Amino acid sequence: MRLSMLRVASVAALLCASAGACRAQNVEISFQSNQTLGADALNNVQKNKVSVTNGTATNLTASASTITGGTASGTDLTAAVATAFSGSVSRALSAHLGDRVNVLDFGAKGDGATDNGTAFTNAINAAQANDQDVDFPYSSTGYVVNTGIFPNTTRGRFNFNGNVFSGTALGTPGTGAGTFNSLYTNPWLIVTGTKEEIDPAALSLPSSGSALIGRALECLPNRPNTSDTVKTGRMVACLYIGADTGTGGASGTSYSMELLNSVLNLSSSSGAAQEIDVNFNGKVLDGGVSRGLFITGGGAAGNTTSSVAIDIQHSDYSGGLLPWSTGISIRNSTVGLQTYARSDGTGFLYQGYSASGTLVSQIDNNGYGTFANITGTTLAGTGNAYACINSSGQLYRSSTACD
Repeated sequence: MRLSMLRVASVAALLCASAGACRAQNVEISFQSNQTLGADALNNVQKNKVSVTNGTATNLTASASTITGGTASGTDLTAAVATAFSGSVSRALSAHLGDRVNVLDFGAKGDGATDNGTAFTNAINAAQANDQDVDFPYSSTGYVVNTGIFPNTTRGRFNFNGNVFSGTALGTPGTGAGTFNSLYTNPWLIVTGTKEEIDPAALSLPSSGSALIGRALECLPNRPNTSDTVKTGRMVACLYIGADTGTGGASGTSYSMELLNSVLNLSSSSGAAQEIDVNFNGKVLDGGVSRGLFITGGGAAGNTTSSVAIDIQHSDYSGGLLPWSTGISIRNSTVGLQTYARSDGTGFLYQGYSASGTLVSQIDNNGYGTFANITGTTLAGTGNAYACINSSGQLYRSSTACD
């Protein structure tokens, strides 16, 4: 072969001996005019070449390589590793992808038409086996589920992400028979965000003085901070839940909203819908009043509306009579009940009504009582200044103060 000059650039960007950046290696061969290229030079060129077809190199093998400013593609990344954060341990890329169960990885299609029963079932089974959440990526057309069994007691944490779910396998919430994205304690309700079903009772109780808690939120004690602007007052809330009823309400409409809805279904065991403990573990020295339940609020002047601070009602599911055994029970208190009038001119400290809604007794804001249908006999004693009750519960008259 007779050539005037030959310069060969071998492309070895994906063949690296170390984890450093890969660089192309140049093999430069120079010779005189009319010089024949020797066998060693030709072998060197052959050894360092990369086969390229129409500008694309195929079937390359990268060994301990670092790709800078480029991409890698393919479907088999079984041996690939990745580091999530600086200083963290590298894990298999497949492990990172499996940290969260995604229904799309199991063939789900949020096209509003395809049945996702099998995909949902397999995703839930995988999540339960690995104690992971199930994520339903948002789809504007929603997910259809016509096959499979999805009871609303399915254990796990489900991120519904505001999707619309439809199909015969999800029950009918409108009739109180909703499943999966409804609640088993109230199957009329449909969860649109996050639903979590946990089973703390499945675990063994370690001792008689212990209790199993499904989910706990605790705050460390409140305390002064050197950076506080105000050094004498500090308010901290462990959990804040806020909402607004929104607009649109008018006469003849009902746009009700509840900030918190606690439901306890009683079967053969007793329970409490909510327990509030105030433990006296130290003597309070700041002069403040500690409360088991504090109901307060505010608003603009003139916005007085029909409202009740505590409303106690009960009935059967059809609206019939199923009363509480006791409306309010107060025990072990120095003062059983305190009420304060809003002013000396209006309001009542107490009002009582019959079952038909008739006012039968009341105590006004000055302490004067009115009681309907009181039956009595001639009182013992003389004088008519005071009506008194003795230690035996008997009424008697007295011209002076009661004993």
